[in-house]
Parts: sequence; structure tokens; C-alpha cells
Amino acid sequence: MKELLTITGRIVIILAFIYITSCFLGINKAGENRYTFSRQWSSEGENQAISGFYPESVIITKSGEIYTGDSRNNSVQKFDSNGNFIMTWGRDGSGNGQFNGINKIASDSKDNIYVADTYNNRIEKFDSSGKFITKWGVKGTGNGQFDSPGSVTADIGDNIYVVDTGNNRIQKFDSSGKFIAKFGTKGSKNGEFMAPSDISTDGDGNIYVADTGNNRIQKFASSGAFMFKWGEFGRDSGFFNNPSGIRVAKNIYVADTGNDRIEIFDTSGNFISSFGNWGTDGDNFVYPRSLALDSYGNIYVADTENHYIKKFIASDEKIFEIAKTSYLRVDK
Repeated sequence: MKELLTITGRIVIILAFIYITSCFLGINKAGENRYTFSRQWSSEGENQAISGFYPESVIITKSGEIYTGDSRNNSVQKFDSNGNFIMTWGRDGSGNGQFNGINKIASDSKDNIYVADTYNNRIEKFDSSGKFITKWGVKGTGNGQFDSPGSVTADIGDNIYVVDTGNNRIQKFDSSGKFIAKFGTKGSKNGEFMAPSDISTDGDGNIYVADTGNNRIQKFASSGAFMFKWGEFGRDSGFFNNPSGIRVAKNIYVADTGNDRIEIFDTSGNFISSFGNWGTDGDNFVYPRSLALDSYGNIYVADTENHYIKKFIASDEKIFEIAKTSYLRVDK
């Protein structure tokens, strides 16, 4: 009997290993939801949708703290990893530490925070406690100038990329705001943009842009050289309706804003799965505009029009834990 249990346990381990490997490789049944709704919170606590809270973006720093860009209140809000409010900073205005149409935000390896201050046509940089450090940018078309910058991100080397939305281009800076390079122009050909709205980078320095008006994702080398693209307008799997948020980890995660869902692709742009529909309950969205991932693979979504940050647990992590526990229990 003991031998039978041991054999059964090993079979469970093998099957679990095969499933886990297929998930990580993206060899998964198309459309399968691998994420489970966990919790949601607004600016004033869990399960309280505050109409004044308008999260345009959500990020998670290397220390595990969560920041949101609240466009209606022109503020940055900071939470712990459980969604408990810590602090906020910012208000309407054009002075240092003030915002006019705050949009996407980002963090670097030192947990400094960068804010796309859209209608002030600049980037502002803060430390993790909200202390103003520096700013750069004015309205214009020259190097280091912006027209309604919509997003910002930092790569592995703390280079800063800005989505210069109105100028339909990407600009690259060092962490102090010194201009380095730019690429892109208005259009729908390879390497061109139509109102791009978000950006993310991978561990190799490749750049992924949510080319919102063209309903596609474009991938570039760190030099700005076009690599490939995928997506077109539609509702089917792998299609988009104004994709406005993107994050890259082992896979690529897209906030498909107009379709009220999150879509997941492998690094070649092949569709893996999606979750969400229009709605106000836990696992649905109304115009989600941003998302972030923690070190466990859990997803946090800025459910903008529902006035919530929502957390989804990666079910693959649960499966791994169950397989590991089964193995230990059977072999005892």
C-alpha cells in the first residue's frame, strides 16, 4: 500500500511538473484563466469605491510597495503590499511636486519615482517618500521636449524612456534627465506610432510600446530598431481595442482598455490567455489603463473607471505549492 502511494505521489509530481513547465513556456490552453481575483482597494480602503480616486497607473517597486498615479486628484498614492494606505503627495499646479493631468508613473532600481506630468509637459522625479528631486521637459518638438507625455519607464540600467504621446515618439534619457536618443514618428508603418500610451522593457533591454491608436504592440531593440509587432482592432483573442497599459516579465501583459480585459502573450507575441470583461464586480473591469506584477507573478490592475486597484493571484504558484506538499506528504 505504501509503495502504491509512493508511485501515485510520483505520478502527481510528474503531471504537476509538466503542467507548470507548459504554463511557464506559454504552452497553455488558449483563453484559460490562470489568475484568481484576490482583493481590491481604493484610496480610502478595501471595498470602498471612491469616485474621486482615478488610478491611471499602478507600479510595484523593488521593495514591494505599491504606488498609483491618481489623475483626478493630481497625486501619487503609496500603499504597502497588502493595499494599506501609507501616504500621498501632489496637487494641482505647475510648481515642483505639483501636477496637471498626472498619467503613468515608474520606479527605478533605487525606488525613485518618475511621473509623467502630462499637461505640464514634463517628467518629475521623487524619492520613495515623495521628496522632489528634479524635473525636465517643456512643450515642444525638440530633443527633451514633450507634447503630452503619457508614460515613463526605467530599464535595468536606470535609463528612462518617455512615451511622448503627442509627438508620437519615444525619448530616452539618463536618470537625471539628460537626453540620449529618440525614435518614432506619426503613422501606422513599422516603427511608427499613433498616440502611444505605455512602455515597458525586458531584461535584455528590449522595448515594448502600447501603440494605442494603431491597436497593436511594437517591440524594439534597445537602440530603437524595430523588431516586430502584433495585434489589430477587434474583440477576439489577441486583438485590441485601445491597449493602454503594458508590462513585461516572463510573458507580456497588456491592459486591453476598450475591451475591459487583460491579455497575456509570450515574448514572440503569441496569445496565451486573458481574463476580465466589462463589469463592476471583482474580476471584471471598466477601462483598465495600467497593470503591474509582483515578484510572485501576481497581477495588480488599475481598474480606472471602477476607481479600484485590483489584485489577482497567479494560480500557477498555488499549483506548485500543492504539488510540493503532495510530494512531501506521500513520501513520509
